[in-house]
Amino acid sequence: MKKYFKFSLVLLVISVLFISCVTRKKKNETSKFGKFYHNTTAFYNGYWNAKEIMKESMKTLRLANVDDYNKLLEVEDFVSVDNPKMVKADMDKIIEKVTTVSQLHEPSAWVDDCYVMMAKAQYLKHEYETAEETLQYFQEDFNPSNPYGRNYKSKKPTGKAAKKIKEEEKKDKAEIKEKEKEAKKEIKEEKAKTKAEERKEKERQRENEKKEREKEKKERDKQKKENAKNKKKAGSVKSKNENSPVKDTIISIGNETKQNTAKVNTSGNVKSPEITKDKDSTKTYKTPEPVKPQEDNTAYSEGILWLAKTYIKRENWYASEILLKKLETSAVNDNIKGDLPATFANLYIKQKKYAEAIPKLIQAINDEDDKQLKARYSYIAGQISQLENDNTAALKYFSDAKDYAKDFKMEFMSELAIAKNGIMTGKIAKSEVTDNLKKMLKEDKNVQLKDQIYFTLAEIEVSQNNTNDAIDYFKKSIANNNADQKLKAEAYYNIANMFYNKEKYLEASVYFDTTITLFVSSDPRYAQIQKYVSNLKDIASNIEIIRYQDTLLYFVTLNEDEQLKVIPKWLEKNKKPESPVGKNSGLISKQLTISGNVDFGTSNFFAYNKTGKMKGKEEFIKIWGTRPLADDWRRSSKAYGNNTESTEKKVAEADGQTENVNKEEYDKFIKTLPDNPIKKQESNDKIMSAMFTLGKLFRDKIENFSKSAETLEGMHTRYGPTPYELDSYFYLYLDYTDLNNSTKAEEYKNKIVRKYPDSKYTAILTDPDYFSKTRNKPNKPEAYYKAVYALYEKGEYLKALDALDNVSRLSEENNPYLAKMALLRAMCLGARDGKDEYVKALNNVIIAFPNTPEQSKAKEIMRFLGGDKTAFNNMSVEEVDKIYQKEDDQVHYVAIITYDLDETQHVNFKVAISEYNKQNYKTERLQMGDASLNTTDNSQIILVRKFDNGAKAMAYYNKVIADKESYTGGVKASYDVLPVSQRNYRKMLSERSAAGYRIFFEANYAGAK
Repeated sequence: MKKYFKFSLVLLVISVLFISCVTRKKKNETSKFGKFYHNTTAFYNGYWNAKEIMKESMKTLRLANVDDYNKLLEVEDFVSVDNPKMVKADMDKIIEKVTTVSQLHEPSAWVDDCYVMMAKAQYLKHEYETAEETLQYFQEDFNPSNPYGRNYKSKKPTGKAAKKIKEEEKKDKAEIKEKEKEAKKEIKEEKAKTKAEERKEKERQRENEKKEREKEKKERDKQKKENAKNKKKAGSVKSKNENSPVKDTIISIGNETKQNTAKVNTSGNVKSPEITKDKDSTKTYKTPEPVKPQEDNTAYSEGILWLAKTYIKRENWYASEILLKKLETSAVNDNIKGDLPATFANLYIKQKKYAEAIPKLIQAINDEDDKQLKARYSYIAGQISQLENDNTAALKYFSDAKDYAKDFKMEFMSELAIAKNGIMTGKIAKSEVTDNLKKMLKEDKNVQLKDQIYFTLAEIEVSQNNTNDAIDYFKKSIANNNADQKLKAEAYYNIANMFYNKEKYLEASVYFDTTITLFVSSDPRYAQIQKYVSNLKDIASNIEIIRYQDTLLYFVTLNEDEQLKVIPKWLEKNKKPESPVGKNSGLISKQLTISGNVDFGTSNFFAYNKTGKMKGKEEFIKIWGTRPLADDWRRSSKAYGNNTESTEKKVAEADGQTENVNKEEYDKFIKTLPDNPIKKQESNDKIMSAMFTLGKLFRDKIENFSKSAETLEGMHTRYGPTPYELDSYFYLYLDYTDLNNSTKAEEYKNKIVRKYPDSKYTAILTDPDYFSKTRNKPNKPEAYYKAVYALYEKGEYLKALDALDNVSRLSEENNPYLAKMALLRAMCLGARDGKDEYVKALNNVIIAFPNTPEQSKAKEIMRFLGGDKTAFNNMSVEEVDKIYQKEDDQVHYVAIITYDLDETQHVNFKVAISEYNKQNYKTERLQMGDASLNTTDNSQIILVRKFDNGAKAMAYYNKVIADKESYTGGVKASYDVLPVSQRNYRKMLSERSAAGYRIFFEANYAGAK
């Protein structure tokens, strides 16, 4: 045993020494043994544990997730949890573990996985900005194709994969050699063919030369014979003898010519085989097939997918789509193949591009192995088809969802959706569907889902325009709803809208008041509900005044016995105004809030185990249904309620029946009745005032012109002349004008003119130019400006400039036309002298006339000259206010928008800003980033972040505007500097233009200084 211990100890020491000595053989290089050590330790000591915690946390989130089936489901089934704090402790533990791994075991192959795990933990905590920063660093530093990155060739294939790659390389080399061999053979054959042709040509040349020589010999022989015959004339013989060499020369020249021609032909014959070679080579060589991308065995593709998810959350649609398209064309891991099309679908859904989302959902259904996710994607496809009014397709997708579903709720909701779409498509009769739903209400297994069944019945009645039945079913849904706050909110919202459309504004106001307490502020309908609550508040209070005073006046007309019959019932009914929230809703809401906010950490106590609790709760509900929090809940006959009979007295009614009412309360109420002329007049005055106020509110607040006219005319019918007559007549004139009832409008116009001839309303109605006459007074600067502008329009720029140079004699303090004239002067200079002078003059306008329309116009022209094609955007302040929100207390960025800069200019500009920040904002530790705003007009963003609030961002803005030269570093560029909150920055990116936000900024920031 001792020997074994000594041996083990020695082995351990040797191992430690070996690791310490050889872990780093060279700079940035780790030995195989060191690599093994780091990989093993990193995986088992950190990453594996983090992965297991992540699995459990995902289960917890999925169990806690309560889907709102009345809205489009989220593609991700774990993000709808309102309180992500339930997994905060676990996520913090994951971040701690993977951070330790990445620091201590940097040479391991698991560092990139750790960064992805860290970002996922931040994502699940809803810390999307932090997750974005983590993944942006990961994207740059772990890109396998980046030679300077940490992941470059860090995960070389081993084992069978490496062997396979070597075999493929060997095969490729063999194929290349074979092709080279064939090419050499062809070249050799072509050379041999060319030589044979050349030989033949030489033989032809020799044959021709031989024939020429024979011909010459015959000529010479012939000449000799002629010379012998003509010996008598020596001179002629001599001349004839002299002609012989001339012929030889001619023949020689002719031969030479033929030889030259032969050479040309030879060269032509050499070229012809090369053409043949090209044709043959086309048949021999094939275009190489594109090499398929190798599967990414790193965590890179997963990290990029999660970065795309984060961009979706941050509403950076453009950046997300670019990443997803790159992943689509890459060979991604099997782990994310199903998630990739689903994320693409989520991107399109968030942008409301539903037609593009459907194909991606179908692909996700085909690629996904998890049946529950298949069911979810099918259900979402059905919901989108409903939105696109394709109920036949919706029916098919909902049927698929039901077939795939493993979860009872999903199966149940799919069945309800099938029923609704069956009616819409005409494939199922309404009576059949409603009968089936009512049977489902009686089944014990559906006890906890009664609220949803009643809600579905209400939706069916809405589709059939049966408003009253729909309201009744929605109320029953609320009464049977004990836990689903989202469904309850939808029920209240539907009832409130139906009452509003029925012009029952008091009831609508009550339901809207409750609706807004149940809706979350991030819901897109929240702002509209707020508007309803605000607008209906005064309307409802005036309706209540009229109803209450009318009730008092009615009670006065009754005798004492009749009052004893009616008033106690009325008092009992109105003792506590009927609250639409329902019984115990406050308790339930409170319980939900508490259970959602408590974080039990990682306690081993069974009651604090979140996953176990949720599973147990589901099983309990399936067996017993929803039960009240009380002892002996099994006793079905147990009575609930308060026994307050001892504190009340019974007031006898004339018919012998009794009504529980407090005697003191009854007597007190009787004394308030308007039982004398003075009190009656007070009640009527209150009604009269309320009716007049209502008439105005119906018009001014909700633009219900017919209701406004009806109320005001009702006031006149009931009370005749009133103190509000003149104003009410004018309102009636406006109402009937808007209702296109010219007869009634003319009637009230005549009443005003005839009865109130000296009133302001008469002046307005009888003089169409009333407003222009009161506003327009003689104005010399205006006339001068119009005259100069006319010269500009005619193209007479020199005359216009001369006139503008003499404008000083018209200058007066607070002259509103000075800025206009300065801008007009810049325009004339631009037309006469070109762009450079135009820019200088526009800069003078911007500096000299701050916070004026002319300054804004000059900036627009400057931006257009610099390449911003959206510079003259015509959006109004009201339009941009619907997109952007003022968030002074929120974190801000400063976005520098550049237009039409090339890459070098953009980089130089960014470097200049970085240097400026180092010199002036060293302690603030400002970070910089960049993004593409719109590739079409090459507008880019240099982002400076971050500032604690809008005031600090504006301080930075004011300083850099003052330090323009040092800020730009001499880079000539057209740019905007825009302080922007995080939310507004995401909106600006989604708009793909800074034009709208610029208008918002000038109205809410620059103009508010």
